Formats: sequence, C-alpha cells, structure tokens
Amino acid sequence: MKTKFYILTSSNDSTHPRYIGKTIRDSFEKYVRCHISGSNSTKIDRLGKIVFCCNSYKSNWIRKVIQEGFDIVITYIGECDNTYGHDWQKFEQAWIAYGRAEGWELTNGTIGGDGISPGTAPWNKNKNYQK
Repeated sequence: MKTKFYILTSSNDSTHPRYIGKTIRDSFEKYVRCHISGSNSTKIDRLGKIVFCCNSYKSNWIRKVIQEGFDIVITYIGECDNTYGHDWQKFEQAWIAYGRAEGWELTNGTIGGDGISPGTAPWNKNKNYQK
C-alpha cells in the first residue's frame, strides 16, 4: 500500500503551498473536496448560533480562498510504499520540515506524522461502520 503526499495551494497563488498532507486514496480530486467540505461544516452552538465545526488554520484558510472566489489546488509531491516497512510518518515530517525551511506559510498544526495510519481507520476494521 502506498502513502501519497500532497500540497494544497490557492489557484491565485500556486507557488506558495499552505498545507502538506498524506492519503492512501487514488483520486486527489475527490480528496480535495473532503478538505473543502470539512472546512465548511457547520453546527449550532449552545446559544443557537451557527458556527463552523473546525476552526483550524487550514480550514480558515480554505474558507477564505473559497470566499475570495478562488479554488483549492491539490498537487502530488511524492509517495512511500508502506508494504516495505517505510515509515510514512517520517516522510510527512520531512516534507513539512522542508516546507517550513523554504519559508512556506504552512497551516499544518503539527510537525506531521500524527494522522491515521493506512489500514487502521475504523471503516477498515468494522464492516458496519458508516463513513
């Protein structure tokens, strides 16, 4: 199984990556839609006000880009093959460290490597799990 790494940029500024992530999915186009829909999810708070579910730097940046009329662009930057014991966490950490060293204003909240490991998500273990 391969873990693929990508960057997110804005269509009006594709030379400045703002997020580095990883996926085991084949379709990057579908995956970028997950980032956008997750950033736009809302709920009603205890005072009855509609609020965004996620107020991370990444989600706030995505909402701003969309509100300004631009698109989020996802670009493949590399991969590692987990079947040979490669540690995807170290690859992601290296990409984020590289981006920060290059001066990219990344919205990643951590040094990387803290996401779900390939094959360990609940929907991979429980056939009754609803995605």
